[in-house]
Amino acid sequence: SCSLKARVEAFGSPPPHPPLVAAAPPRRPEMEGARAPLEANASSADEAQEGISLGPRMVVFVRTCLEASPRRFIFLWSTACVAMLVTFFIAGRHYWELQKRPASIKRLYYSRIALFAPILGVTATLALFSPHAFYLMKMLQTQVEAVSLSAFGNILFLLVAEESHLLYDGPEHAHESTGYKILMALNREGPKPHFGVPPFACCFRRCLPAHLLRPGHILLARNFVRQYAFMVIMSSMLEMWCALALSAAEMGPMFMITMNLVKLSGFVCIYGLFILYSATHDVLEKFNPTSKFVALKLVVLLMTYQELLVGPIMHFITPASDLCLADPEHSGEEIQTKHREHWTDMYFTALESMLLAFLVRRAFPADELHGGRQEYHMMLVEVDLERVSSAISSEDMEKDSASSSEGDDDDVH
Repeated sequence: SCSLKARVEAFGSPPPHPPLVAAAPPRRPEMEGARAPLEANASSADEAQEGISLGPRMVVFVRTCLEASPRRFIFLWSTACVAMLVTFFIAGRHYWELQKRPASIKRLYYSRIALFAPILGVTATLALFSPHAFYLMKMLQTQVEAVSLSAFGNILFLLVAEESHLLYDGPEHAHESTGYKILMALNREGPKPHFGVPPFACCFRRCLPAHLLRPGHILLARNFVRQYAFMVIMSSMLEMWCALALSAAEMGPMFMITMNLVKLSGFVCIYGLFILYSATHDVLEKFNPTSKFVALKLVVLLMTYQELLVGPIMHFITPASDLCLADPEHSGEEIQTKHREHWTDMYFTALESMLLAFLVRRAFPADELHGGRQEYHMMLVEVDLERVSSAISSEDMEKDSASSSEGDDDDVH
């Protein structure tokens, strides 16, 4: 022990053992600056996740709802599937009957309208099994509605062009163009308040002046119908961009703006269809334009008003459980109630698709597609109406200039 003590005193104490955990290096100022944006992005992502709720996915939704109320949801899913199959049967027979007719432009538009009901039914049924896809299915329904309404406007133009040529088919009208014959056919009963129609001016019909239809009036009504298809596509693209590029707080107001713009555009489209329907009703009486108009707009109006009525009703109906139709990633009774509204809306839409298929088959029968008649493409009719409008404008300018020159001569005398 004495020798060991002497050695320690001679060589000094042994070095201490290194620590088991290394000390953290000091933070540099540039690292603090780089860490701040990452924390800000993480916090904004958390806020976005808290604000976005698309509803439960299919597996979670089916499992929780079957555990909560199996009889109710099995009945609702079964009736929706039966409605979809009935819709496909009616629309399939109608589409097959149309395809047996000779190929024509009118058959193409009739076929597009015949596909409205089955697409509406299948998208609604898919949303019933996966509430997470509600907004995607709703976007597809709005787009196919816009396509169908645009096709209906084209059908009105084609039928008016055919009937105007039949009305003015004599040798004295051989030199007149299609656009001019359409104007003569639509103005046979004299001046009318053509713009005093729902949904904007029906209450002011007695106050509006009666006038003859001009080519610009017909083209304006056609553009009222056409703009809805463009507005629906543009709003869908804008909403998808907002969902990917903006946070939840910024995305909410943009969704409200686009939704209100689409609704306003839809009312403008209905206004244009009413103008065309009112102007062409007498000329196209044998084609039953009223039944065609009701077939397309009745179900659309039902869908619009049921969205307004389902919301207040859901507050008086208790959910099947606290987990059924609740988003696992976003808790809250208000969010669950919103998804219940969406689900109920889609269920009624699935049932209404049967009614739409039946009405469309009755209003757009294949018997109206006759072969051998001369066809008039929509774009050619529009170009012809623009030519007639330019000719009428030039005639009006010549009359105004002639009357003004006569007035000047009288002043000189």
